[in-house]
Amino acid sequence: MPIFSSMRIRATVSFVVVFALIMAVIDVAILGIRREQAETDFDKCLLAQSKSLAEVIELASDGTISWHDGATVSKYARAFRCAEFYHNIKLPDGTVVDSSGNLSDLVLSKELPSLATLKRTSYVFENTSGDTVDRILGEGSTMRIVSYYHVTKSGQVLIIQVGMDLDPLHAGIEKMQASVIAFSCFSLLAVALTSWLLASRLVRPMKQMAQQVGEITPRDLDQEIELSDKDSEASEMADTINQLLHRLHEAFRAQREFLQHSAHELRTPISVLLGEAQVLRSKPRDLAEYERYLENIDGELKSVSKVIDSMLMLANVRAGTHPRESEQVSVNNVIIDVLELAQPVASQKRIKLKPKLGIMPDTDQEPMVEGDPQLLATMFSNLVRNAIRFSDIGSDIDIVIEGKDERVDICVADSGPGIPEEKLGEIFDPYVSIPRAGRTSGSSGIGLTIARSIVLLHGGTIAAKNREPHGAEFCVTLPMADEPSDDAARDG
Repeated sequence: MPIFSSMRIRATVSFVVVFALIMAVIDVAILGIRREQAETDFDKCLLAQSKSLAEVIELASDGTISWHDGATVSKYARAFRCAEFYHNIKLPDGTVVDSSGNLSDLVLSKELPSLATLKRTSYVFENTSGDTVDRILGEGSTMRIVSYYHVTKSGQVLIIQVGMDLDPLHAGIEKMQASVIAFSCFSLLAVALTSWLLASRLVRPMKQMAQQVGEITPRDLDQEIELSDKDSEASEMADTINQLLHRLHEAFRAQREFLQHSAHELRTPISVLLGEAQVLRSKPRDLAEYERYLENIDGELKSVSKVIDSMLMLANVRAGTHPRESEQVSVNNVIIDVLELAQPVASQKRIKLKPKLGIMPDTDQEPMVEGDPQLLATMFSNLVRNAIRFSDIGSDIDIVIEGKDERVDICVADSGPGIPEEKLGEIFDPYVSIPRAGRTSGSSGIGLTIARSIVLLHGGTIAAKNREPHGAEFCVTLPMADEPSDDAARDG
């Protein structure tokens, strides 16, 4: 994949550039320190030679230099081994009274530094070049000279000038610079290789993720991204992608179920409508027959509309796309509103809706939950209407609300024939028709599936069981709201 090769190259170049800048700063600092140290050592060597000369010479009465005995000279001879050096011993007026054998009749410096300066500082360093230096060291050379102020035991002032060739110093510095540059280049190559390997390691999990994501189709959104190195820095990104794939899988599954079962659920009412239309057109009808057929058609169309609305709500709730407003809700208020709307349907079968509202045992307040009032009302309405549908004429339906420490239990119990035991585990499955014991017809299961989806959306649980001696009970458990609001409490 070109994009990952480009990322690897950019990462490597970035690492190398940063390292090169750091190395450049370090090299400049090291070379500066080492150069200063070499020059300081060079000057120390010159000064040590001039002081050693001062210890082994004396000005004779005839104006010439006399040397001390061999033992004294040997004592200070170690300084003479520093390097090849040249010296002139002069009087304050510049007269040369002694020179080293390698100078012949040449003079290191035609002019002396200021005597006042020499007397105050004891010595002065200077670099010199020119014809004399060229004759001594070769063309283009430079010499470093120290002029040392010395007073003999007899009180005579002498200026000892010691010089050394600067070329070895410069050659040593250049060699050191070449060594540092060579080491830096080698380090850059090592860093480039290491950076390339490191960039490859960093890019590898992303490349694996991209390859696996590219192979995922809408049919296998339940697959997960798996990395060979689960402890890599990209594992968190892989987890995020897996969560996204899970949400997409749920959304596509809801869409597929909606498309698959919409045809199944709509086939029967549409067939009825087609049959009614064909019968209606088979021969002339009087006005009463037309009205009866139109009434049947109107009922079937309302049934179709209700099925479509239910399936759309189920698909949206399960996919997490249903708009939800979260607020503190009084469970008592929601149940009361649901029972008021369900009362006309219950009255047709002479069914009594018997609610038992809940009160918190410690605070005497109404149980409150955090959620969407409209969705909660839809969920409870489905449970109550489901109980009415399968209850016997003239029976009772108990709705019990009980608030506990951190949860609210709401149970809807009827006295109908109950649910076949082998089907209890399937009662909440979508689009599954499960007739109750003693009945030949059942619901499509959309209402109970919607109820379960809404309960799960609010972090709760729902369960169904049979009652003794007969009947079914559906119990919903929802988490209690943290702190009931005063406004909600007053509304109750």
